[in-house]
Amino acid sequence: FNILYAQEARQYGFWMAMICFSSAALLYATRKKTQVSWLLYAFSITLSLYTFILSVLVMLAHGLYVLWLESLKLTRTLKLYLLASFAGYITFLPWLLVLIEKDEPISAAGWTAQPMPLQVLIRAWVANASRIFFDINLDSTPPLQYTVPPLLLASALIVYSILYLLRKAPARAWLFIFLLGGVSAAAFIIPDLL
Repeated sequence: FNILYAQEARQYGFWMAMICFSSAALLYATRKKTQVSWLLYAFSITLSLYTFILSVLVMLAHGLYVLWLESLKLTRTLKLYLLASFAGYITFLPWLLVLIEKDEPISAAGWTAQPMPLQVLIRAWVANASRIFFDINLDSTPPLQYTVPPLLLASALIVYSILYLLRKAPARAWLFIFLLGGVSAAAFIIPDLL
């Protein structure tokens, strides 16, 4: 699987590394609360945004997490977070202007214009979630005997992981993980439903 992706010129592997880097930088900054740690976070935002524009969703999840940590109060930590985020976004501004001036509109989800039955959407969501664990590269119309067992296994792993996190991990740990996955998922599920 990794060899196949290594042969393609895609940003997904590096983007995953940038998500991990920016998330680690955020957690480090919220614990250390130093200007240097927030500068590191701003740098990670810049790298992440230049890697893939959908990093905005990760940054949104980070912002919600910091808001929750600070109980919606304008504390020093929240101010440093906002300053670091602003700095990261400002450094991305030159490339954002290039993207805006392109002749063709930016569309991360062009397929959402096609109406689809809810049953097909749910099957696609479960299949995409299962690709976290494995990807046998089936198209959208394979025979059920090829899709149902892997999807059931992946769904069981996902449910087990969520329950395990809720029972064993501290609230700030599972909230961080759920926000990272939930914000990105909602950004695609909501347009699908609309």
